[in-house]
Amino acid sequence: MRRKKRLFWHIDYLLERCSLKKLMIIPDIDEIMLTKLLSEDKELFEEIPGFGSSDDHVNKTHLLKIKNSKIAVHIISEVLLKGSFRNVDIS
Repeated sequence: MRRKKRLFWHIDYLLERCSLKKLMIIPDIDEIMLTKLLSEDKELFEEIPGFGSSDDHVNKTHLLKIKNSKIAVHIISEVLLKGSFRNVDIS
C-alpha cells in the first residue's frame, strides 16, 4: 500500500485540489513586482488571498487565477519584456 505524499511545496497543495492546465516558468524575476503588475488587471486576474505571500507586504497573494489564458499569457510575456502594462497590445 502506497503512503500519501507529504505536502510541502505550494504546488503540492494546489494539485490536491485542482488539475494543472498550463504552466509558465519565469526564472530570475521579482515575484513581488510581477504579482503587483498582474493583479492590477482585475478583468484578467483574480487574486486568491493569502497564498505564498507571507514575506510580501505589498501584495495580498502570489496566486492569481487567470480568467482568459490566451490574453493572460500574452500580457505576462509583454510585462516581462517591457516591465509594465503600458503599451501592451492585447489584440
